[in-house]
Amino acid sequence: MRSSDRLLEILETLGSVEAMTLTQLAHRVDLTAPTVLRLLRALEERAWVARLPSGAYTVGPQLLAAAGKALQRDPLIAAAQIALEKLRAELDETVSLTVAADIQRVCLIELESSQQLRFVHGVGTVGPLAAGASGKVLLAFSEPKLLDRVCHGPLEIYTEATPDADDLRRQCADARKQGWAISSGERSRGACAIAVPLISPLTRAVYALTVFAPEARATADSRREWLAALQRTRDDIIHQLVPDQTGVSTP
Repeated sequence: MRSSDRLLEILETLGSVEAMTLTQLAHRVDLTAPTVLRLLRALEERAWVARLPSGAYTVGPQLLAAAGKALQRDPLIAAAQIALEKLRAELDETVSLTVAADIQRVCLIELESSQQLRFVHGVGTVGPLAAGASGKVLLAFSEPKLLDRVCHGPLEIYTEATPDADDLRRQCADARKQGWAISSGERSRGACAIAVPLISPLTRAVYALTVFAPEARATADSRREWLAALQRTRDDIIHQLVPDQTGVSTP
């Protein structure tokens, strides 16, 4: 493996968690601790990673600044931020925008519910594509080879509701047919989520707009309300980017 690949793997790994010790990181990337330490020192010199007082490592300010600037330049992200703020105010549930990254999903925007009982993940959090409504939407509206890759790999079981490969394929087919996906307790017990696809009219990239909340508030009426609100939000974002276009079109 080239040094550049090792550096990128370290950054990707640190980006998926809050922090990691040297030992944990070396185990995750399958390198010796001295090799990882040498690479971390090089990244730390340029502020791409930072060392915490505890001795653990996390992503550094240079990486965060670069990511923030990139997101600010993306017109879809800017439009989604405004639209999701309105959606959160309307529903007072946690809402998010996610995108697939390799065989995982990454949270780009998350706005928390103000209610005491709520579910949150955090911006930059990496999660599975195989569990949860947002992952199923991303798989359903991306190229079929992505779903094949996910189903052929080992699928982590989070709860008794986490789908296996056959269930995942069936649920993704349903999501593509109906234009939305729902999950209940697939990754976190007691959590419910509904997601719709947002396909950029500018780049054709596939995103997921999601509402997630405690199952206790996910009544049949609430789910219908959330779905309708997500669809309106998706159409508002697309209208901001291309005024004469709304709705979902297949990639």
